[in-house]
Amino acid sequence: MEDMLFNALNYGAIGSVLFFLILVIISRTKIFEAVRDEEGQFRKGIAPKGIFGLSLMLGFFVGIIWWSNASFAQIVENPDFYLLWWNAFLTFMVIHIFDLVVIDLMLIVWWHPKFLNLPDTDYYTKVRPHVQGFIKGIPLGAVLSMVISLLYLAF
Repeated sequence: MEDMLFNALNYGAIGSVLFFLILVIISRTKIFEAVRDEEGQFRKGIAPKGIFGLSLMLGFFVGIIWWSNASFAQIVENPDFYLLWWNAFLTFMVIHIFDLVVIDLMLIVWWHPKFLNLPDTDYYTKVRPHVQGFIKGIPLGAVLSMVISLLYLAF
């Protein structure tokens, strides 16, 4: 359990830095505008640019969780599905919590810097939408971790 926690925190920290860099790139290329409206809601017809951005983020999560499981499998001899799933899910949660606390709450809502040109809508000025998004992301992370762990065992 100690090895799993160390591994998940380590790869979660690396993933958090990489996730932040991906978000900076996505914001500078205007992909956010192709995915979300001013209210922070997903657009109904997402443009190819937005689909590319969402694919990039999904690919990032698949990659970092796979990398975390590969590292964990070197530490623990023949880990079973449940150990791999917990490791993957904990890695996801470290990044997910970083996204909520540091990026969403501290940067976007509380600091709300002018250079980001964020609208003054509820999504960009209130905590509630971000906490709701965080809660909605937990099942996604659980399923993604399960799929990646199953694929890792298959290969």
